[in-house]
Amino acid sequence: MQFKFLHCNIWNGGMLISNLIAFLQKEKPDVLAMQEVYNGHDATMERRFRSIEVLQEVTGLRHFAFAPAFSEDLASFSVQNGNAVLSRFPIMKHEHWFYDRPYDPHFVDNKVSYFKTPYNLQHVVLDLPGRNLHVYNTHGIWGEHGRDTEPRLQMAQFILEKMSGITPAVLCGDFNVNEGTQTIANLSAALVNVFAPDRRQNSFNLDHKAPGTGYGTAVVDFIFTTPDVTTLTRRQPEDDVTDHRPLVCEFTI
Repeated sequence: MQFKFLHCNIWNGGMLISNLIAFLQKEKPDVLAMQEVYNGHDATMERRFRSIEVLQEVTGLRHFAFAPAFSEDLASFSVQNGNAVLSRFPIMKHEHWFYDRPYDPHFVDNKVSYFKTPYNLQHVVLDLPGRNLHVYNTHGIWGEHGRDTEPRLQMAQFILEKMSGITPAVLCGDFNVNEGTQTIANLSAALVNVFAPDRRQNSFNLDHKAPGTGYGTAVVDFIFTTPDVTTLTRRQPEDDVTDHRPLVCEFTI
């Protein structure tokens, strides 16, 4: 069974949502895994606060699962933010787990709060023809740098424990930790690091990030698979769709 998989941190619900929509309509993924997704439903909200319903409509991916990390208190309303998977295939099961901080019902986005942001690992089971596929989607623990920390090392261990014995599986996310760290090495030792042969210089869109602050050499977006998933193609497009670069793969199981 062959399918197209697209991963993307969509940047605060879609700061460049028109570009993002055009990109998704061009790529036509079968499975779309995202971070920084809003799940609002009020039609008076701007589109980025209604990420899921807007992107469902334009992609035709009618099956979805949302893993809220926090409810953000904005000027005139609150809306949940988290990870989401949209799929052409039915979702048979959905669950998620938090790392070092629990769900925050009254998150306020400011520089102090960055260090207290809850992050989680989302797990969905997709019903592909003849075979189930496990998708793990995460937004990793944030900090002032992309190097190893004890919470990040524990995050990798937690992910591997949750994925232990589960196949076939795809793990993706904005891990908020750089390639070359022990955190990523531990994941790569147990799973196939799909983009490892490519020697990417960064995974950020430098049109929206200052290279001098470290983003120019930071690779934090990854896709991993279990060995029974075969990668047919892999790309990191340079389309201007978020402050990260999307990752696009074609897999077969």
